Amino acid sequence: MPQQAQKRDHSAGANGSSHKILHFLRETSEGTVQSEGERALDLVSQAAELIRGTEERALEIEKRAQRFAEGAAEEVRRTRSRIKELEVDRQLTEKYAREVCAKLEEADKALQHAQSRISAAEDRLLDAERRAEIAEARATEAEASIRRIEEAIRTKLLDKRSGT
Repeated sequence: MPQQAQKRDHSAGANGSSHKILHFLRETSEGTVQSEGERALDLVSQAAELIRGTEERALEIEKRAQRFAEGAAEEVRRTRSRIKELEVDRQLTEKYAREVCAKLEEADKALQHAQSRISAAEDRLLDAERRAEIAEARATEAEASIRRIEEAIRTKLLDKRSGT
Protein backbone atom coordinates (compact mmCIF):
# COMPACT_ATOMS: atom_id res chain seq x y z
CA MET A 1 0.00 0.00 0.00
CA PRO A 2 1.61 3.28 -1.02
CA GLN A 3 1.71 5.99 1.55
CA GLN A 4 1.64 9.70 1.00
CA ALA A 5 2.75 12.23 3.48
CA GLN A 6 1.44 15.66 3.13
CA LYS A 7 2.41 18.65 5.11
CA ARG A 8 -0.13 21.26 5.79
CA ASP A 9 0.21 24.58 7.51
CA HIS A 10 -2.72 25.58 9.55
CA SER A 11 -3.21 29.06 10.85
CA ALA A 12 -5.29 29.24 13.91
CA GLY A 13 -6.03 31.50 16.75
CA ALA A 14 -6.86 35.18 17.12
CA ASN A 15 -3.32 36.33 17.75
CA GLY A 16 -2.20 35.27 14.31
CA SER A 17 0.23 32.60 15.50
CA SER A 18 0.63 29.71 13.22
CA HIS A 19 1.16 26.12 14.14
CA LYS A 20 2.63 23.59 11.90
CA ILE A 21 0.63 20.40 12.02
CA LEU A 22 1.70 17.36 10.14
CA HIS A 23 -0.95 15.12 8.75
CA PHE A 24 0.06 11.75 7.42
CA LEU A 25 -2.31 10.23 5.00
CA ARG A 26 -2.16 6.88 3.30
CA GLU A 27 -4.00 5.34 0.47
CA THR A 28 -5.86 2.09 1.17
CA SER A 29 -6.47 -0.71 -1.33
CA GLU A 30 -9.82 0.82 -2.16
CA GLY A 31 -8.09 3.98 -3.10
CA THR A 32 -9.37 5.99 -0.13
CA VAL A 33 -7.11 8.00 2.04
CA GLN A 34 -6.79 6.94 5.66
CA SER A 35 -5.06 9.00 8.27
CA GLU A 36 -2.28 7.58 10.40
CA GLY A 37 -4.51 8.03 13.44
CA GLU A 38 -7.10 5.75 11.90
CA ARG A 39 -4.36 3.32 10.94
CA ALA A 40 -3.03 3.48 14.51
CA LEU A 41 -6.54 2.77 15.81
CA ASP A 42 -6.75 -0.20 13.43
CA LEU A 43 -3.39 -1.44 14.67
CA VAL A 44 -4.46 -0.95 18.27
CA SER A 45 -7.65 -2.85 17.50
CA GLN A 46 -5.69 -5.66 15.85
CA ALA A 47 -3.27 -5.72 18.76
CA ALA A 48 -6.22 -5.89 21.18
CA GLU A 49 -7.65 -8.81 19.21
CA LEU A 50 -4.27 -10.54 19.28
CA ILE A 51 -3.99 -9.90 23.00
CA ARG A 52 -7.53 -11.23 23.56
CA GLY A 53 -6.69 -14.33 21.50
CA THR A 54 -3.46 -14.78 23.39
CA GLU A 55 -5.25 -14.29 26.70
CA GLU A 56 -7.91 -16.84 25.67
CA ARG A 57 -5.23 -19.35 24.68
CA ALA A 58 -3.34 -18.60 27.89
CA LEU A 59 -6.57 -19.07 29.88
CA GLU A 60 -7.22 -22.39 28.14
CA ILE A 61 -3.63 -23.48 28.79
CA GLU A 62 -3.98 -22.37 32.39
CA LYS A 63 -7.23 -24.35 32.73
CA ARG A 64 -5.55 -27.45 31.26
CA ALA A 65 -2.56 -26.93 33.52
CA GLN A 66 -4.91 -26.53 36.50
CA ARG A 67 -6.74 -29.77 35.58
CA PHE A 68 -3.40 -31.50 35.14
CA ALA A 69 -2.14 -30.14 38.49
CA GLU A 70 -5.36 -31.20 40.22
CA GLY A 71 -5.07 -34.66 38.68
CA ALA A 72 -1.43 -34.89 39.70
CA ALA A 73 -2.28 -33.69 43.22
CA GLU A 74 -5.02 -36.33 43.46
CA GLU A 75 -2.58 -38.97 42.22
CA VAL A 76 -0.04 -37.84 44.82
CA ARG A 77 -2.74 -38.00 47.51
CA ARG A 78 -3.74 -41.53 46.44
CA THR A 79 -0.09 -42.57 46.28
CA ARG A 80 0.60 -41.19 49.75
CA SER A 81 -2.48 -42.96 51.06
CA ARG A 82 -1.30 -46.21 49.45
CA ILE A 83 2.17 -45.71 50.93
CA LYS A 84 0.61 -45.29 54.38
CA GLU A 85 -1.44 -48.46 53.87
CA LEU A 86 1.66 -50.34 52.76
CA GLU A 87 3.61 -48.99 55.73
CA VAL A 88 0.89 -50.28 58.09
CA ASP A 89 0.94 -53.63 56.27
CA ARG A 90 4.74 -53.74 56.53
CA GLN A 91 4.60 -53.02 60.26
CA LEU A 92 1.97 -55.73 60.79
CA THR A 93 4.00 -58.16 58.70
CA GLU A 94 7.11 -57.39 60.72
CA LYS A 95 5.14 -57.89 63.96
CA TYR A 96 3.79 -61.23 62.72
CA ALA A 97 7.27 -62.22 61.57
CA ARG A 98 8.67 -61.46 65.03
CA GLU A 99 5.85 -63.48 66.63
CA VAL A 100 6.47 -66.38 64.26
CA CYS A 101 10.21 -66.22 64.98
CA ALA A 102 9.51 -66.26 68.72
CA LYS A 103 7.17 -69.24 68.31
CA LEU A 104 9.76 -71.02 66.17
CA GLU A 105 12.38 -70.41 68.84
CA GLU A 106 9.98 -71.80 71.48
CA ALA A 107 9.25 -74.80 69.25
CA ASP A 108 12.98 -75.32 68.68
CA LYS A 109 13.62 -75.23 72.44
CA ALA A 110 10.73 -77.63 73.02
CA LEU A 111 12.10 -79.93 70.30
CA GLN A 112 15.58 -79.84 71.83
CA HIS A 113 14.06 -80.57 75.25
CA ALA A 114 12.00 -83.44 73.78
CA GLN A 115 15.07 -84.82 72.00
CA SER A 116 17.01 -84.60 75.24
CA ARG A 117 14.22 -86.47 77.07
CA ILE A 118 14.04 -89.07 74.28
CA SER A 119 17.82 -89.54 74.45
CA ALA A 120 17.65 -89.96 78.23
CA ALA A 121 14.75 -92.41 77.86
CA GLU A 122 16.71 -94.35 75.23
CA ASP A 123 19.69 -94.49 77.63
CA ARG A 124 17.42 -95.74 80.44
CA LEU A 125 15.90 -98.29 78.05
CA LEU A 126 19.35 -99.56 77.02
CA ASP A 127 20.33 -99.78 80.69
CA ALA A 128 17.11 -101.63 81.49
CA GLU A 129 17.70 -104.00 78.56
CA ARG A 130 21.25 -104.72 79.83
CA ARG A 131 19.92 -105.36 83.33
CA ALA A 132 17.19 -107.60 81.86
CA GLU A 133 19.81 -109.54 79.88
CA ILE A 134 21.92 -109.90 83.03
CA ALA A 135 18.85 -110.95 85.00
CA GLU A 136 17.91 -113.42 82.30
CA ALA A 137 21.43 -114.81 82.26
CA ARG A 138 21.30 -115.16 86.06
CA ALA A 139 17.89 -116.78 85.84
CA THR A 140 19.17 -119.23 83.25
CA GLU A 141 22.19 -119.95 85.45
CA ALA A 142 19.97 -120.31 88.48
CA GLU A 143 17.72 -122.78 86.63
CA ALA A 144 20.77 -124.73 85.57
CA SER A 145 22.00 -124.74 89.17
CA ILE A 146 18.59 -125.90 90.41
CA ARG A 147 18.59 -128.70 87.86
CA ARG A 148 22.03 -129.76 88.95
CA ILE A 149 21.00 -129.64 92.58
CA GLU A 150 17.86 -131.62 91.81
CA GLU A 151 19.95 -134.12 89.88
CA ALA A 152 22.41 -134.36 92.71
CA ILE A 153 19.58 -134.89 95.21
CA ARG A 154 18.03 -137.56 93.04
CA THR A 155 21.32 -139.25 92.62
CA LYS A 156 21.95 -139.26 96.38
CA LEU A 157 18.46 -140.49 97.10
CA LEU A 158 18.78 -143.26 94.57
CA ASP A 159 22.21 -144.16 95.91
CA LYS A 160 20.79 -144.39 99.43
CA ARG A 161 17.96 -146.53 98.27
CA SER A 162 20.14 -148.82 96.37
CA GLY A 163 22.66 -149.08 99.17
CA THR A 164 20.40 -149.98 101.92
